[in-house]
Amino acid sequence: RILFIRSLDTEIMQTDLDTLSKYYDVRSEVLDFNIRDQKAFLSSMARLAKGILWCDLSLAWFGGAPAYWSARLAKLFGKRSAVVLGGYEVANIPELNYGSLANSTSASKISYILHNADLVLPVDESLRTKAIENFDIDGSKVISIPTGYNSDLFKPNDAPKENLVLTVAYITKTTIRLK
Repeated sequence: RILFIRSLDTEIMQTDLDTLSKYYDVRSEVLDFNIRDQKAFLSSMARLAKGILWCDLSLAWFGGAPAYWSARLAKLFGKRSAVVLGGYEVANIPELNYGSLANSTSASKISYILHNADLVLPVDESLRTKAIENFDIDGSKVISIPTGYNSDLFKPNDAPKENLVLTVAYITKTTIRLK
């Protein structure tokens, strides 16, 4: 039984959820740990605790608040936990105030997640290297699993290449500056 935890509802996360659901009993929670909204925070915490008690493994997409609380509750209840790293967790770009390492509180929470998760699943080998080096974690529990794409659908053609850059991202003021 897998508890699939996320703070966003994106297509790639839905694809992962659909795939896991073919092979495992999966429950999904989209959680909001906004401490300024005490009611939402408490509701999310209650749903998370109930889910952790139910599951054999909690799987959190990204190392934000849901992953932090999931790792803490999983440890408390003797359950296994995993986290998918998307990049922010191991990044440090001070000029943009971007990355968990740019903020000591965020870095501390990510460190807790990475040291206490049973599995760390970066979406790129470079993120695996940064997680191990920057947080001094056991590399045997860090397995790179690149995000997938349909190679039958996305094939290069014979058209001349254009000089352009395409970025696909969740857009906020920070991500616009970052990208």
